[in-house]
Amino acid sequence: MTPPHALLVISSLGRGGAERVICELASALGEQGLTVTLLTLDDSKDDYYPLSPKVERKCSNIMWESNGLFSRLSSATKRLWRMRTVVKSSQPDIVISFIDTTNIRTLLALVGSGIPIIVSERTDPRHHEIGRFWRALRRISYPLAARVVVQTPQVAAWAKAAIPSAKIETIPNAVRLFPTDTQRERPAAMPPGRIVLGIGRLGTEKGFDRLLYAFAASTLRESNWSVVILGEGSEREPLTRLAEELGIADKLVLAGMQLQPEKWLIYADLFVLSSRYEGFPNVLIEAMQSGVPSIAFDCQSGPADIIHHGVDGWLVPNDNIEALSDALTKLSNDNALRAQLGQAAKSIADRLSPQIVYRHWGDLCHSLIRYRRLRLR
Repeated sequence: MTPPHALLVISSLGRGGAERVICELASALGEQGLTVTLLTLDDSKDDYYPLSPKVERKCSNIMWESNGLFSRLSSATKRLWRMRTVVKSSQPDIVISFIDTTNIRTLLALVGSGIPIIVSERTDPRHHEIGRFWRALRRISYPLAARVVVQTPQVAAWAKAAIPSAKIETIPNAVRLFPTDTQRERPAAMPPGRIVLGIGRLGTEKGFDRLLYAFAASTLRESNWSVVILGEGSEREPLTRLAEELGIADKLVLAGMQLQPEKWLIYADLFVLSSRYEGFPNVLIEAMQSGVPSIAFDCQSGPADIIHHGVDGWLVPNDNIEALSDALTKLSNDNALRAQLGQAAKSIADRLSPQIVYRHWGDLCHSLIRYRRLRLR
C-alpha cells in the first residue's frame, strides 16, 4: 500500500504566522510517515520560510488580477478549475487548507472529488472582516469540509452555529523551539536599560497604539525603560507620530522585521501583547517559552487560553488602557514578581510542545485517510 499523501494549501509562503505554521506542519507530517505536498495559490517568489526537503513544493499561480464583473466571474471559474486540476494531479488522500478565503476556494474547487478536506481558521472570524460575499460563501462551503480546525474554544463555539460539532477540532499552535546556541550579544538597535517588547505586524489589529498610550501613562516613561517593537506595516508612521505627541519618542524603537526574534526576547524585561483581537498569538507563546514575564489584553481570542493570570503571566481587560498602564507600573517595580512569572511561563513549552500539537494533526489526518481508503475498497 502506498504511503498516505497529504496536500497542504495556502495562498503564499510570505512572512506571517499562518505561513510559518503550515511549513512546520508539513515537515511534521512528513516525519509521521506521510508523503507531503505544499501548494500555494501564488507563485514562489515571496517564499520566506524554509521547507523540509521531504516536502514537495507546488504553485498553482491562480492569483492573477481581473477587472470588471465578467472578467472576475470568468477568472473565478478558471481559478477553481485550475486548483482542482493541480490538486487531483497530485492524487492526495487528504487536503489541508489554511486561511478563510483559501479554504473557501479549496472546498469549492474540490466539490465531488471525494477527497476529505480539512480547513483551518487562523484568526478570529468574529473580528477579522472578509466581506459579505466571502462570509456567505464560507457559510455555504464550510459544512462541506471533513473537519474545520480552529485554535480556541471561543472560535469553536462560533463554528458550531453553522457546522456540526463532530466536524470541529480545536488544535492550538505549537511553541516554536528556538536554537539553543542563540547569540547572546545584545542587538545593536536595542536601547540600554529595561525593555518592554512588542512583536507583530504594524497594523491596527495589533494595538501597538494602546501600548504606547499605556506606557506614556505609566511610571516607566520617567525611568530607564523603553518600548521596542519588532515588525513592519502600515502603522509605522502613525505610531511614530503618536509617540511624538505623547512625548515618548525617545523611548520608542521600531526595529522592523527581525529574522530571529529570540535574540531580542532574551534581553526583554517585559513582553506585552496589545492586540485588539487574535487567533492564537504565536508571539505570546514564544515570549513565555523564553521566560519573559508577559502581559496581554484579554482580547478575543487566545490570551486567556494561554496565560493563567498571576501564575505564568498577567491578563488585563481588553481595551482598558489604564489597566495596562497599572500592570506595567506594577511589574516594572516588582523584580520578584517578574522573575516568578517568567519562570512559570516556561512551562508553555511542555503544554504546547510541537510533539503534542503536531501529533494531534497527524492523528486527525491518519484517521480520515483510513476511513477514505476503507470506503474506496
